[in-house]
Amino acid sequence: MVYFKDVFINLSLVKRILICIFLIGLFISLYDVLLHTLLVCLHLTFEWVEYMLEEIIEHTFHTNRKQSQLVVFYLFWLIGFYGLYRLMSISYRISESLKKQLSDMSCYYQSYVSQQLTKLTATQKIKWTSSLMASVFLVVIFTFM
Repeated sequence: MVYFKDVFINLSLVKRILICIFLIGLFISLYDVLLHTLLVCLHLTFEWVEYMLEEIIEHTFHTNRKQSQLVVFYLFWLIGFYGLYRLMSISYRISESLKKQLSDMSCYYQSYVSQQLTKLTATQKIKWTSSLMASVFLVVIFTFM
């Protein structure tokens, strides 16, 4: 801790702020480079796997290059469609779970709001309703105009 003419400076806080600023700057400046490098590495891995499969098929089944490329192409299509099938089944289960959770939350919120509204007096209900209507009006005006 440092004191400069009645100014208190916490050095650990300053260090944390400087580290956060440095990390944000590093993330912003290297985002494109890191993403490009990651995609290049993924592409090279895919090409290597494809080449190895072609070599294995050529050696095992005594095929030429075009035949092995065709087999690998359809094998990758099969893998892609299986992945898409699994994704669709998982997304269906997740969406059903989210629908149930949303329904439960909606029911809880509606009961909470109705309980809170019954506790208000008549003037408070008028104030609450008018402020709600005004805010909805402003949202609609600024959204669609």
